[in-house]
Amino acid sequence: MPFLFLRHIIPDTEDFDKSRVHIVYGLSKDLSLAGLRVGVIYSYNANVLAATSKLARFCGISTPTSWMLISMFSDTEFLNEYLKINRERLGKMFALFSERVNKLGVKCFKSSAGFYYWADMSKFLRSYSERGELELWENLRNS
Repeated sequence: MPFLFLRHIIPDTEDFDKSRVHIVYGLSKDLSLAGLRVGVIYSYNANVLAATSKLARFCGISTPTSWMLISMFSDTEFLNEYLKINRERLGKMFALFSERVNKLGVKCFKSSAGFYYWADMSKFLRSYSERGELELWENLRNS
């Protein structure tokens, strides 16, 4: 899992200031566990770590969630199967969504992972303003 090996992401070199690199990772997107609100922050910056440590007191992970995640991450067979099925389902949903949005003539940027779709909706805006965006949102919501 990517978040288990974060210390290997930041190279041990003096080419840059490691105290200015912060990795924030959540389980929401990669594992489709949005409801759990579990994530990690990895940093060499003492000020960032001190601030997040103080905030962590107010947003700890519940014991049932901790036990479930420990069980899930300890079972590599389950985890491999879960990730395989999750990738397949995300791929199918992305293909279906892309097909329907493409029929509307919406251009998008190619994504490399997860269920992300960076769409160019500019041709549907009546005006390039907050009001124009709100009108577009209302039109999409009511369609």
